[in-house]
Amino acid sequence: GCDSAATLNLTVKNCNVNIAVTAFLQGLYLGAGSMIAAPYMADGISPAINADTISVELHDTIFPFSIVDSSIGIIDTLGQANMIFPGSAIGNYYYVVIKHRNSIETWSASPLFINSSGTSYNFGNALNKAFGSNLKDGGNGVYLIYSGDINQDGSIDFNDYPFLDISSSNGDLGYLVYDLNGDASVDFNDYPIIDVNSSNGVITLTP
Repeated sequence: GCDSAATLNLTVKNCNVNIAVTAFLQGLYLGAGSMIAAPYMADGISPAINADTISVELHDTIFPFSIVDSSIGIIDTLGQANMIFPGSAIGNYYYVVIKHRNSIETWSASPLFINSSGTSYNFGNALNKAFGSNLKDGGNGVYLIYSGDINQDGSIDFNDYPFLDISSSNGDLGYLVYDLNGDASVDFNDYPIIDVNSSNGVITLTP
């Protein structure tokens, strides 16, 4: 017979962890630790504190360094981004990888331990914070993630130019991947960035 019952209290925790990332994107960098607000420049209504959208990935620490999780968020004009990941990341080491629509994919110099109270990593305050020191010296102790990988193939080279050439000759305006400096206009001002990085053979460096 079922003449008695027990009550089971089940608590499910929706546990996330925050990873605070600091980084500066070369094309958007204005100097003095500040970037242009690319979406606002294009539409005039986006928050003027938002520099752009980035994605941050967590990768295994052993070959083949597979992606474990990713998060999409906003990086503000002061280089700050608060990325939210599942709690399953807590207690593990991961390489932290930044991706942006026209920048070189950039990996942390070494794996980062994710703790429950939140974790932070600053790509912008030393050359050796990126794997292979794959950063551009922005002056005054600030280091930048390279811009110009328009086709996102991991290399800033001749394959990126056709997109920029066509968009520039068309006089395209707006929030476009070809607009490397974030001023909402694809024009001659975007070329110096890609010219230098292409001639220097800038590529993604990974473990």
